[in-house]
Amino acid sequence: MKTTTGKWQARSITKAFPTNWAFALETILLFALGSLAITLHAKLRIPIKVPGHHGLEFMALIIAGRSISRIPFGSTISGLGVAAFCFLPFLGFKDPFMPIVFFIPALLVDLGFRALPGFQKKVWYLAIIAALAHATIPLTRIFISLLTGYQYGSLMGGFVYPFFSYIEFGLLGGLLGAGVVWVFRKR
Repeated sequence: MKTTTGKWQARSITKAFPTNWAFALETILLFALGSLAITLHAKLRIPIKVPGHHGLEFMALIIAGRSISRIPFGSTISGLGVAAFCFLPFLGFKDPFMPIVFFIPALLVDLGFRALPGFQKKVWYLAIIAALAHATIPLTRIFISLLTGYQYGSLMGGFVYPFFSYIEFGLLGGLLGAGVVWVFRKR
């Protein structure tokens, strides 16, 4: 673009809107990890009939993404990927509250990650964060059931067993995700 003097203006748009490509790529990666987590939840059909068993891959991806991210709310971005993909019809989700139910654990991973900054690289700490965050899924579903009357099959037999099952699979998923990141950092 020429100015009134006839000279070319040197990259004025990038000065007004600086582009940080590393931040943009990391944001896309985190969004994609969340999308992958919910897609695996939809397409992996493991017939073990234990509530929360998808927490293994879900929390592994969320914790791994948060551990490698330099963005302060990295798993929240992954949670947005989860919530966005919940609306895709080909994944076959019938729960209208699923975007909220699966966004909350991602948000809580960020809060736990920021709560004790000195422990952010400890595998056991990340596993505990993952277990507690994943356990909010049955809590949220109980709250939704009480408010709206929407019934969840995993809660028909009671609350205690699903709650501890979600903690267990969240812990294992957190160990897996944090352990993979720890191994790659050691190399």
